[in-house]
Amino acid sequence: MLGLAGALVVGLLTACVTLEALIRVDARGWSSAALGPWQEHRPWEAIRREGPDGVPRPVPGGHAAWRIQPWHHPIEYRLDRNGFRSARPAPGAASPCRVLALGDSHTFGYGVDAEQAWPAVLETMLARVTVANGGLCGSGIAATEAWLPDALVAARAQ
Repeated sequence: MLGLAGALVVGLLTACVTLEALIRVDARGWSSAALGPWQEHRPWEAIRREGPDGVPRPVPGGHAAWRIQPWHHPIEYRLDRNGFRSARPAPGAASPCRVLALGDSHTFGYGVDAEQAWPAVLETMLARVTVANGGLCGSGIAATEAWLPDALVAARAQ
């Protein structure tokens, strides 16, 4: 009986190690990086930089992508020419109503595709309304307040 229990434990451990190896190789490919500790490089500087006042600002035209967890697909963070996270190209015709959504990571949509961030969802729910996503990861009230004048001008919010 003890031999059977030991064999089950060894089998379970082997299955766990194999699954971990498969996840790592799928995420990193056949490389030494797949065998080391999980350290996803998150190039924040591509989408957010410190402004002259010391608070973070979005990088206009910034683009970066990384995984939140090894088994997740990479999330793409793309900013438009104004520094707003964009789910799709800017509409050609001007909408009769333009809204600016400001906030932190929740507004920006950290960890989700741009289409799943609440400003993009709100835009799809409202007819003839454009919602500019002015969320900024790693920011607080001071950063939002510092960026507000530029964001209002860029979004042409009403």
